Amino acid sequence: MMQRAFERAGQLDADRSVEFFFDFASPFSYLAACRLPGIAKKHDYNLIYRPIDVILAKKTAGNYGPSNREVPAKLTALKKDLERWANRIGVPLQFPPKYQCEVWNIGCLLARDRGKAVEYVHEAYLRIWGEGRDPTDTEQLSQVSQAMGWGENELGSFVKSPGAHERYQAEARKSFEKGVFGAPIVRIGSELWWGNDRLNFVEEWMSQH
Repeated sequence: MMQRAFERAGQLDADRSVEFFFDFASPFSYLAACRLPGIAKKHDYNLIYRPIDVILAKKTAGNYGPSNREVPAKLTALKKDLERWANRIGVPLQFPPKYQCEVWNIGCLLARDRGKAVEYVHEAYLRIWGEGRDPTDTEQLSQVSQAMGWGENELGSFVKSPGAHERYQAEARKSFEKGVFGAPIVRIGSELWWGNDRLNFVEEWMSQH
């Protein structure tokens, strides 16, 4: 089911675009990413992936509260909620040992340039949140690079380059200027939805436009 959910959305009318703001460190972004490609394809929307740093997004918006991991009671409820969602949509879920995912966010820019964003996001999320692998393990980057049909070190070299890092930061600033304050966020024109649990509203909107 997970593989089907990550089907390539295809090249659609640029006027029918849906932006997906996400962070590979966000488990709820993972859940949203499992379903959004299928929803976009069903309603003939072009899915555009916009990787961001979710912590920086919150701070830029003025949200300086503690992270979920710093509130034990909230973290317990959050984990249970994630398990319920994963079971409902039929995808695997394993918490990774670390949450430093910036290089994976940057790597999405390369995949997007090459028309392989859907496949890349699928591979990365499957490893980080589906199988709970360490996102700081450079071997994972090498394996995904090869899975994309690139050279073994191509992805790793890209994410370490100053140009890629600067581009990632510039795109993130533009996202924050659009009102992006967290992840996952779905945006169509001036309409914005926050959270994996809002995808039903997204689909209802698409079906009416």
